[in-house]
Amino acid sequence: MKFRHILLFTLAGALAFAPLAEARKAGITGAAFLKVGVGARMAALGQAATTVTKDPNQLFLNPSGFALKAGQSQVTFTYNKWIADIAHNAGAVTFGTRYGTLGVGFISMGKSKIEANRDVIPSFLQGIATQYDKGTSPTYDYSDVAILLGYASQVTDKLSLGTDVKILRESIDTHNASSMAFDFGAIYQIGFHGASVGARISNIGKDMKFFTFGVPLPLMFSVGAAFDLVKHEKHSLMVRADAAKPQDASQIVFSGGEYVYKDMLFLRGAWKFNYSGVDHTYGGTNQSKTIKDTEEKGSLGAGVKLPMGKHRVAVDYAYTGFGLLNNVHRFSVGIDLK
Repeated sequence: MKFRHILLFTLAGALAFAPLAEARKAGITGAAFLKVGVGARMAALGQAATTVTKDPNQLFLNPSGFALKAGQSQVTFTYNKWIADIAHNAGAVTFGTRYGTLGVGFISMGKSKIEANRDVIPSFLQGIATQYDKGTSPTYDYSDVAILLGYASQVTDKLSLGTDVKILRESIDTHNASSMAFDFGAIYQIGFHGASVGARISNIGKDMKFFTFGVPLPLMFSVGAAFDLVKHEKHSLMVRADAAKPQDASQIVFSGGEYVYKDMLFLRGAWKFNYSGVDHTYGGTNQSKTIKDTEEKGSLGAGVKLPMGKHRVAVDYAYTGFGLLNNVHRFSVGIDLK
């Protein structure tokens, strides 16, 4: 079967997972920080990264993609100043053993000293209404934290499988919620023009629950494909595409490309179809009004990977444009340990 047929069947399978006409349910999920991309390379590829291999940031996306040979290790750290000056940082370490690759990582997101506008129950409702906000300080903090433990295995020279578990905790002011989630993934190397296909399902777990209210985790199913559009001794151009179905949104297609020169210089770009810059006309009383579903634009990025003794150090940067919101700049540093 020709690769283009495999690619078409793969994308068609993801599109069949949920029709485009399905009503949007944005905002019904908790732990929204899990939707924010981790890793400058991944962000510059527009999250079209289901088939990326040998990258420790795959611990956060498709756990089959961080599989290494025995004796190899990788370390990465990402700094991201998210919109509204929210701090978003992540780090991971992966190390290959004769029994497979183990990974451990973290994600943290939050902001401190936010001005508090406290809710006060009027006197005539005392004893009737429940006051959930019992804080008294003039400011409050919020934070999201995920601790990840993962395992990946290169089952054959073409197939890798992986899974991870996430321990999740969200806190705001004096209240908090916790949960646990699992990710599963697979990548298959076809071999023709560097082609590969992959699939992942992310954030399978119990609801996050504040007070008596529970909301589901941001479940995501995605399939992806990649192949070398250009492949020469000194430079190459790989294109990638993922068809993803979030639980609380319509079908999204992530697309990205990565140009590589001598395995040292990297240039990347991406666009998210049915997501980036999309306008949507809502029914009911707002039927004639067109509302932007998202302010996100495309992504661009670059990176270098240089030898340092027996190791290699990678520095990556990604820019994501937003309309009315702050543009986002991500920086990642990684080390390949032999």
